Amino acid sequence: MTTPQDANNNPLQRKIIFKDIEEEIKRIEIEKNIYVRVIKINGEVMVDIRRFYREFPTKKGVRLTLDSFNNIKNLI
Repeated sequence: MTTPQDANNNPLQRKIIFKDIEEEIKRIEIEKNIYVRVIKINGEVMVDIRRFYREFPTKKGVRLTLDSFNNIKNLI
């Protein structure tokens, strides 16, 4: 069995562990291959704005807490 300490040393195992705790609540495509998603990670709701390649998220994006997202939203 893989422990969290072992997963820290192996990026592939770390990705599998984090994938299990991420729950997508809602998704909208704002441009071609760019999505805004509302996700829940460890019980915390977050806003994820990210480019996707095919059906997979890439590293190109940002994940915001609801407080951060609301601060940005209030600027508009």
